[in-house]
Amino acid sequence: MSTGRYGRVRGVTAAAFLVAGLVALGAGRPVGAAKQPMCTTTSKGGTWSDPAAWSADQVPLSTDEACISGLNATVELTGFEGTAHTLQLGLVKTDTANLDITDSGACGSTGLTVDGGISVGPHGRTRIQLFSQCPDDTLIDVGSASLVLNHNGRLLNEGRDDYGTTQVIHGNVVNNGRFGSDELSEGRTQITGNYTQGAGGLLLAGSNSLTPTSPIVVGGSASLNGTILVGIPQPDQLGQTWTVLPAASITGTFASEQTWGNFGARYPRLSYTPTEVDATLVVAGIAADPNTAPPGAQITITGTTFPPGDHVVLSFKDHGKFSLGTATTDASGAFTDQVTIPADAPAGTVTIRADSTFLHTLEATTKLTIS
Repeated sequence: MSTGRYGRVRGVTAAAFLVAGLVALGAGRPVGAAKQPMCTTTSKGGTWSDPAAWSADQVPLSTDEACISGLNATVELTGFEGTAHTLQLGLVKTDTANLDITDSGACGSTGLTVDGGISVGPHGRTRIQLFSQCPDDTLIDVGSASLVLNHNGRLLNEGRDDYGTTQVIHGNVVNNGRFGSDELSEGRTQITGNYTQGAGGLLLAGSNSLTPTSPIVVGGSASLNGTILVGIPQPDQLGQTWTVLPAASITGTFASEQTWGNFGARYPRLSYTPTEVDATLVVAGIAADPNTAPPGAQITITGTTFPPGDHVVLSFKDHGKFSLGTATTDASGAFTDQVTIPADAPAGTVTIRADSTFLHTLEATTKLTIS
């Protein structure tokens, strides 16, 4: 973990920015008392437990509003139980404000308790990073309030599965930024409350484990939208299914999907139950009938095992770029589309491509001979 220098924020200006940032935590109303916040400074800093890291020269108490602001401002909370009433990461667009929370092997304690809620972003680039060597430790506790990730706000779980750990967030999470575990991380994140993802949110559901486990576990309800980035367990096997996100109840679906890397026609296909989002490793395919035809002729292109409701773009680019239109898949992920070979298409063998718009790395191909 890095140790940075901290941007000085004092007085009425800091308070004004903090009140504005905390609106997201209070349904349009600022959270907490209207008093001067305790913020990180440029001339002092290091760890949460160091009074010199804060503008008031004291560690925040459970009644204090705290903020982390500045260029490369990083506060580390290691093996210490931090408290505040509210916490805002990032006050101005030039901020790169970070909070790193780790138990450092000191098990059985809560990393950070903020009963009035935490707001990350939208000003600057802001990040909370979690790392635990202890099983099921609560690293963040917001009680009945929420941890809100705004635009440019991130929370990353950098835990490792070989520690057998689950990083616990006690309370609700609202994700309009980025939340979860990246491809190289095997950490699991448990949310005891509700999880709400907006249209601009990205859920990072990384999995690098030999025995895939749910990277995100929600104890309450999950309301889904936006994008999910799904990691494929290694070694990957076609047909294997794993649970990406379990919850007490699930409403909505993800509007789009991403994967780490380009696997061609192989991808983790999502499915939904009232309490789970599951992924199955499948391969999409297309075929042309007939597979030999002259320019201007009509052919039938069929596709299988694409995402349901996907808009698939058909084309070939071997001898210039030729568009063949767009097909929409049914509930099973299949489509049948009549297309016309362009009259000016040159003779020869071409590769017809079917590109998913739901998952931009998904591409299936088949050969067509233009006679």
